[in-house]
Amino acid sequence: MTQGIGIDIEAISRFEQLRRPEAFRQRFFTEAERKQLEIADESLRLLALMWVVKEAVIKAAWRLVRLFPSDIEVQVYGRQVRVRILAERLPPRYACRVTATFPDDQVMAVAQLTEV
Repeated sequence: MTQGIGIDIEAISRFEQLRRPEAFRQRFFTEAERKQLEIADESLRLLALMWVVKEAVIKAAWRLVRLFPSDIEVQVYGRQVRVRILAERLPPRYACRVTATFPDDQVMAVAQLTEV
């Protein structure tokens, strides 16, 4: 049964304008995510994609639990996106499914939180 749906969309070019990109990564991304960003060919697109996935998951879960971007770990493998919620505040009976697309200068994610 679906417990929440979250959607987020951003322009990739918005991330070019970050004043302190390293501070942004340190504050909101896990070590594993930062490592993935370091070796990525299109790190700006990947940064934007990871961010919209985090935002979509936060929006999907807001009725059940308050999550922060650093509570969510996003791993991208080609076109497959995996999400792991690190915060123990979300009971294990919930699963989060994410669909992400990145047409042109945009990235978009839809997260669906379901009770399993």
